[in-house]
Amino acid sequence: MNISTASSLDPAAIAAAMTRLDHQSVEGIVLVVPVPTGTDAVEAIARRIPTVTIDGSRTLSSEIVAIDQFEVGRLATEHLLELEHPTVWHIAGPDEWLDSTGRAAGWRAALESEGREVPPLLHGDWSPESGYQAGLLLGRIPEASAVFVASDEMAFGVIRALHELGRRVPEDLSVVGVDDIPLSAYCSPALTTVAQPFGDIAALAVEHLLRRIDDPSAPPASTEVAAQLVIRSSTAPYAG
Repeated sequence: MNISTASSLDPAAIAAAMTRLDHQSVEGIVLVVPVPTGTDAVEAIARRIPTVTIDGSRTLSSEIVAIDQFEVGRLATEHLLELEHPTVWHIAGPDEWLDSTGRAAGWRAALESEGREVPPLLHGDWSPESGYQAGLLLGRIPEASAVFVASDEMAFGVIRALHELGRRVPEDLSVVGVDDIPLSAYCSPALTTVAQPFGDIAALAVEHLLRRIDDPSAPPASTEVAAQLVIRSSTAPYAG
C-alpha cells in the first residue's frame, strides 16, 4: 500500500499527489479529498488507473463511496423539529467542503419543508475554537433554542461558549453535532450527533477498488452509506 498526501486542497496539489502514485505504478487509487477536484489532470489519471473516491472528489471515471451529507443535515434538523423547536440554527463548516454544503442544504430543506423560518447561516472551520466563537454569537440570541453544528468538535466549542454565557444545554438550547467521535459520548452533556460509519466507508471503498482492478471495463458505480442519528443528552423538547 502506497500513500501520497496532498500539500493542500488545491486541485493542482491533489493532481500532483495522484501523479506521484502513478509514477509508483500502483494498480488502484482510493482518493480521499473533501473538495471538488474537477481538473483534466485528475480525470486523466482516473481514466488510466482504477480510482474510487470517498465523498469529496468526483471525476467522470471514478467510482464514488459516500455518505449522503444532505441526509445528515436533514436527520439532525428533523430531530430538533420533532422536539418542537420553532426553528433550528446551523453552524456550517467551510463553504469549499462538499460535506459542509451538503449538510447545510439538508438543514435548509428540512426547515423549508415544515414552513419554518431559516435563520442566518453561521460558519466555522471545523475547529473547537471556531465553534466557540460561533457559540458566543448564538448564545446572545434569546430566541435561539436549537442548533445543528456541522461537526462534533465545533459542537464542543459551542457548548463551552453557551456555558460561559449562562445558557444551559439542553434546557435553554439543544445542540446536535456530526461524526460521533469517541469524545461525544463523554462530554457534558453527552452529545447528540449524526454518526458517520467511517470504517464501513473505508471497507466499501477497498471492495469497489478491487472489483475495478479485476474488471477495468466495468462502468463506474456509486454507493451511498446511511448515516445514523445517535440521541444523547444535549437535546431536549422545546421549553417555550
